[in-house]
Formats: sequence, structure tokens, C-alpha cells
Amino acid sequence: MSLGAIGYHFGSVQELLDAALAEGVRRWFEPLIGLLSRPPAPPKLEQLGPVLDGFLDTLASHRPLVIAYFEALLRAERSPQLRTALAGDLHALRTALTSGIERLLAHNPSPCRRIHRPPPASSWPPSTV
Repeated sequence: MSLGAIGYHFGSVQELLDAALAEGVRRWFEPLIGLLSRPPAPPKLEQLGPVLDGFLDTLASHRPLVIAYFEALLRAERSPQLRTALAGDLHALRTALTSGIERLLAHNPSPCRRIHRPPPASSWPPSTV
């Protein structure tokens, strides 16, 4: 792609890289959100371990995307556009995760405390939410 085409479509090479980082994060989160959002048969508490193992396996199987996520977090400090994209993706993942845990607890009564709702998508940085 020529620099002219990059400038026309993205504004700058850095904005192209930001868009690529955001896309990498979305590609890692999307299957996780789908997995968490799928309405399964009433889950059993015993299934939590294998589900968490599956999530941890994505760290190894999607290593380049995981690395892109951490690179994107660093870059987002200087890019409001990337920060907004990452906040939206993280919000969607948190919402799906919270929903999945709530479904699990609804079918498996437990003395666990009430789950805290995820913050709005605009909150940043993710470590403070």
C-alpha cells in the first residue's frame, strides 16, 4: 500500500498501526465473547475449571494477538481513537464474562457475593476499572 493510500484511508502510518492493533485485540476477544454469550444448558459449577482452562489456553494459542493487546494498551495512552476502541472491546468482554458467571451462579446457588457490574465502555485505563 502506498503512503498516499495510507494517508487517504487512515490519515497516517501510526493510525494504520493503531487500527491493526485494535483489530488484533478484537479478533482475540470476539471468540471469547461468543463462547461466554452462548446460552448453554444450565452450567454446572464443576464446569468452571475447564472453562477457565480453555480461556488460559487462548493465551498460548493466540500469542501474537495477546502480544498485540499489550502493545495496544501501551499505545492507547497516546491515541484517543485506539483507547476508545480498546475500551469498547474490553467492556464487551467484561459484560459477557459477568453474564456467564451470573448464569453459572443462578444455576448453582452459592454463598458468593453479588457480582459487580462492569463499568461503562468509556472508562480508561482498564487497570482502574
